[in-house]
Amino acid sequence: AGEYSSQLRYAISPGMAGSHALARVHLQLLEHLQTNLDGACRDLDSEFLHDLRAAASRAELLLSKLPGAFPGVDTGRYREEFAWLEKVSRPTRQMDVYLMLLEEYKSRLPPGQGSYLEPFRSFLRDHKLSEHRDLNVALQSPRYHRLVEGWRKLLEHQLARPQDPAEAPVEALAAGLVGPAYEALLTQGRQIGDNTPAAPLIELNKACKELQYLLEFFRTLCHEKRLNQIKRRLDRLQDNLETFEDLELQQQRLRRYIAEMRVEQRLVQQAALEAMDLLIQDMAEREVNVRKGFAKRFAKFSDDECQNRMQALFSPPAGPQPETR
Repeated sequence: AGEYSSQLRYAISPGMAGSHALARVHLQLLEHLQTNLDGACRDLDSEFLHDLRAAASRAELLLSKLPGAFPGVDTGRYREEFAWLEKVSRPTRQMDVYLMLLEEYKSRLPPGQGSYLEPFRSFLRDHKLSEHRDLNVALQSPRYHRLVEGWRKLLEHQLARPQDPAEAPVEALAAGLVGPAYEALLTQGRQIGDNTPAAPLIELNKACKELQYLLEFFRTLCHEKRLNQIKRRLDRLQDNLETFEDLELQQQRLRRYIAEMRVEQRLVQQAALEAMDLLIQDMAEREVNVRKGFAKRFAKFSDDECQNRMQALFSPPAGPQPETR
């Protein structure tokens, strides 16, 4: 545990062939996947599953953006397998999230009403056990082992191949991904107004996350100061959108959980139902306030200054920088 970090660490540099650089990125993601496997299977801590899912999600995104990353290799099957891994691990992760949220939920209820959420805790724990059993079967299945072993073999083979001087260098590949991702994000964001429904904002949050991943993959190729300036604005926009999405989805899921608890006869006390209804009302009010902050943060992320920094992100510094006093 002392040597593990969720940050990606690999050596890629300008001029390196794109396929070699991508193989290094994917190998690091695969290491994160395997490092967190045992902890996720044994349910030692929810962060093991979180990091395992993050590695699978990043790998699936990179494969979707660059299906022809490795010359002569069809990576479509591996993309489908990483998508499968995300899907089978999602129910357990959702239970983890709501179990962690319970203390916050209690704090948002009127004094003395927190105990009415205990039927909800019992519901989550029981479903978590069931979902985790299914997840364990998937993570220890021949399908999972074929994915890991086959993908590692393919990546190591790519690294063993001599670099082709005719192949596009990684910095060109990175610029060809990051620039369009940023422009697509701006196009989506400019279509959002005060009365836009929730779905487009959730899609915009997804676009922000994809851009974040791409910047993370290629950060060693970027002009560091420009990258940090861009990331500060992206982080502020993401914080707003992620909070909005969390509040929107929590309302939807709590309504679904209430329906399931009724079917399972877990909501025998009216007070328990009223407590959960109060939580949904609180979330709806907070969502309105969060929504009000979107326009200002998006404006900062889409202004001329930020666009200019993005266009020059993979360019070296123009020369000696003046000292600041």
